[in-house]
Amino acid sequence: MTHPNELVHHCIRLYCIVIHFLLDEKNINDEKRAEKAFELAVEKSQQEGFNYVDPETGESCNKWLQQAEKLSQIAAEHDENHPELEKLINFDIPEEIMNIR
Repeated sequence: MTHPNELVHHCIRLYCIVIHFLLDEKNINDEKRAEKAFELAVEKSQQEGFNYVDPETGESCNKWLQQAEKLSQIAAEHDENHPELEKLINFDIPEEIMNIR
């Protein structure tokens, strides 16, 4: 890979594994494959080769996945609490999630 950032290398490898999982014909008809793919990403992000933490920023694949999971939970709660609204319209994203860097 030609990108100079080590974290980017780890994220790209993780992305490739998850895409492979999603496109695998064994999983293609599984209604829970997106959830399983996310679980796979979280699991792999804690393993050697994917668990790099940037020493300057503290950023990592796992940290970004945790942020994504929080955002998903907030979106689900919003949709439950506001069924009259189209999903994610007027959706307030907490500052701690918006400012992940």
